[in-house]
Amino acid sequence: MAQDPQAIGYVSIGHLDAGLKALALDGVEPSQDNALTGRYPVVRKLYMNTKGEPAGLVKAFIDYILGEQGAELVRNSGYLALK
Repeated sequence: MAQDPQAIGYVSIGHLDAGLKALALDGVEPSQDNALTGRYPVVRKLYMNTKGEPAGLVKAFIDYILGEQGAELVRNSGYLALK
């Protein structure tokens, strides 16, 4: 999209940078704070699905991502953490 000045698309907030911008909606800029508070209305959740209860490495990974270290990694990557 960044290569075509007339392109329109849908990307996650973590992909936004100087070359790829999102539109303000009703004067509200697409920022992490505005998305978290609900002021910016175009957001989506990402899900991790497992077959049955997670166990072993899968459970360890989910626990990590949902924990404080994982939340920090998610935020530092430009995405919205659950915490």
